[in-house]
Amino acid sequence: MKTVTRAILIACLSYGVSAYAVPTLQLTIEDGKYVNTTAAGKDETTYATGSVFTLYALLSPDTSNSLSDFYYISAAVVPKTAQTTPSPDLGSFSFNGSTVNVTSDMVYGTPPIDTVATQSSDPGDLADHGIFDTYFKQFEFQFASNRYVKAFDAQTSTPTDPLATDPSTADKDKMYFTAFTVNVSNLKTGYSIHFDLYNTAVCGDDKGQCGVVGDVDQTQFAPFSHDAQSIPNDDGGGPPKEIPEPASLALLGLGLLGIGAIRRRKSLLN
Repeated sequence: MKTVTRAILIACLSYGVSAYAVPTLQLTIEDGKYVNTTAAGKDETTYATGSVFTLYALLSPDTSNSLSDFYYISAAVVPKTAQTTPSPDLGSFSFNGSTVNVTSDMVYGTPPIDTVATQSSDPGDLADHGIFDTYFKQFEFQFASNRYVKAFDAQTSTPTDPLATDPSTADKDKMYFTAFTVNVSNLKTGYSIHFDLYNTAVCGDDKGQCGVVGDVDQTQFAPFSHDAQSIPNDDGGGPPKEIPEPASLALLGLGLLGIGAIRRRKSLLN
């Protein structure tokens, strides 16, 4: 019995450590709101609270990547939009000063953008996660070695001020960041832009998930619990509202029952 108890305890501790580990790649938004569950059924995303905002890409280097790597942000149209000819006109947005016409300046499919064959989903692409296939734009960048802060989890700590380099951060705790200014005020009513972060590799053979030599696949990506999204420009200027979790609803119910019992007791005493 003691052995079983010890095994359960170790498993719980291991789950706790893994559940709170800081991901290698993350996205977050300055003054954004992290939403666990929304009325639309989407979850675990940081939403902007206005049409103009700062998007942060975050990197905690490990043995599988480096600052010299190229990283990519995909900016995708949501809700999913079918491919048509001509492509639909859904307005525009700007990314670090560059205007993107939605959808004529975008490609259709699933990131990353392939350089061979056609742009279609394959095992090396990002998972659907309720976003793809849709129109998207891919932006390439590198992290700078002189822009870093102490590592944090964007799921629980959303920056309220622009991130600033902290020279006191120890090397083992460094998280590098790059900031992008986004403006979605010219998007068509009811549409948003969803952001994913990843790096890539080019397949050198046709084994495993590489079906075509030269196919571009993602190698690491920000977990879908650490992605980001703008809000539709017609919803009142706020992120989606959270639906209470079942446990929260249960506690609320118990609280109401308790209040009712106290009131009944008082009425009997009176």
